[in-house]
Amino acid sequence: LLLNADGGNVGIGTSSPSSFSSLANDFVVNGATTAGITISESTGAGSSNILFAATSGFANRGNISYDHTASAMTFGINATERMRIDSNGNVGIQSTDPTTNSVGGVGGLVIGNGTGNKGLTFFGSSTAQQNIAFTDTSNSQQGLIQYDHGGDYMRLFTAGTERMRIDSSGNVGIGTSSTQGDRLSVVGSNLDNDDDLITLGAAFTSSTEFLASIGTHHTD
Repeated sequence: LLLNADGGNVGIGTSSPSSFSSLANDFVVNGATTAGITISESTGAGSSNILFAATSGFANRGNISYDHTASAMTFGINATERMRIDSNGNVGIQSTDPTTNSVGGVGGLVIGNGTGNKGLTFFGSSTAQQNIAFTDTSNSQQGLIQYDHGGDYMRLFTAGTERMRIDSSGNVGIGTSSTQGDRLSVVGSNLDNDDDLITLGAAFTSSTEFLASIGTHHTD
C-alpha cells in the first residue's frame, strides 16, 4: 500500500500508481495474475454501489449498482436507472423488468419503458452490410435479415439461403436475387402439378376455391 501524505495517487500492489493510465490512476489495485475490489452488503437485502459524482454537491451523475434482493445489476445516469441485467441474464434498456416486458416473457434484450418511440440503429459505413442473424446450436446461420449499403437492398434468408430481396427501388424478388425491374418477381423451379408460384385463396384443401393460381396448373 502506497499512501502519499501530501496527497496524490493511491496504489495497492504497486509503488507507482501514477504510471498507470491517467484516465483512472487516482486509486490503483495491482495483482500479479488477478486483482479485484469487493463491495459487500452484509444483509443480502440491500445494494452494492459504485458512484460517479460531480464536485457540485457531489451529485450522482452515474452509478453501477447490484440489487441483492432482485439479483440484478443496474446502470444509472443522472440518478436514474437506464439499463438493467436481471437474474435471468436478460437485458433491459430503459426497462426495469426485461423478462416481464418481453413478448411471451422470453427475455433477451428489451428496449423501452412503454412510453414514446423507441428504436435500434446499426451505424456503419456506406459500403458495409449490417445483419440480424438467427443461429442454432450447430452455430450455423439459419436465418438472416441483411441490409447491403453498397447496393441499397434488403435480403431475407431462411435455412442459410436468400429467399427474398427488396431492391433500392422497392421492387421485391422472391426466389431470385434480381427483380428485373418488376414490382414483384417470383421465381421457382421443380414445381409439380400440385405446386403454384403464387396462390390466392383460403386454406389448402381439396374444396378450396382459389381467387388466383399462377404458375403450373393446380389440381384439386
